[in-house]
Amino acid sequence: MEYTPPHTDSRHKQLDRALSRHQGRPEALIELLHTAQDVFGYLPRDVLAYIADALSLPRSRVFGVASFYPLFSLEKPRAHEMTICMGTACYVNGAAALLRTAHEECQCEENGTTDSLRLRSAHCLGACGRGPLLQVDHRTIVDARTEDVSNAIAELQDPEG
Repeated sequence: MEYTPPHTDSRHKQLDRALSRHQGRPEALIELLHTAQDVFGYLPRDVLAYIADALSLPRSRVFGVASFYPLFSLEKPRAHEMTICMGTACYVNGAAALLRTAHEECQCEENGTTDSLRLRSAHCLGACGRGPLLQVDHRTIVDARTEDVSNAIAELQDPEG
């Protein structure tokens, strides 16, 4: 089933301009995903389907690329975001305990979100020698401990913080 964007939404017009600029070339997929995320704030599934159709790519491939890279988000943004690196070096140094602590303390739903916080894990955040890594919004904490997770969640939940 082909997706037709609403013509009244200026965000779709911006995406259409980017699609036109790349002339339907499949190798522009990642750049188009960046454009779509900039325009929409995240990558809605209907937009992924639209991009797949425009590039004549299988929807599974577009979704696979969008879900593989931690820079892309498939969910609406929340006020705060916490990311725990689960790469090999971080995992060996205790990242699983950080993630468990975060789930317990934020009382997240199964998918790791609350009304104001999105909790997620990443394949690698790129500083393997300093792991485990914890990112809270745009701040990175190296050599993170479970106490860092607890403190960060307390700060995020503080209405005056």
